[in-house]
Amino acid sequence: MTYKRYSDRIKRLKDLIDRECTGSPEMLANTLGISKRTLFNDLDMLRDDGLKIKYNRYQATYFYEQ
Repeated sequence: MTYKRYSDRIKRLKDLIDRECTGSPEMLANTLGISKRTLFNDLDMLRDDGLKIKYNRYQATYFYEQ
């Protein structure tokens, strides 16, 4: 994978989280064209960078905790 594709994927992931319209982890992974494991790795990386990302099971979306 090229850095450009990876960078674009992370930007898209962050945008979907910001808009709180990610859907379930399965749906989000499918939208991004990656496996669930890769999605979880990407989310862990963003959390390691200091972003407070949570999942709302009832609304089925990831969001940034304030």
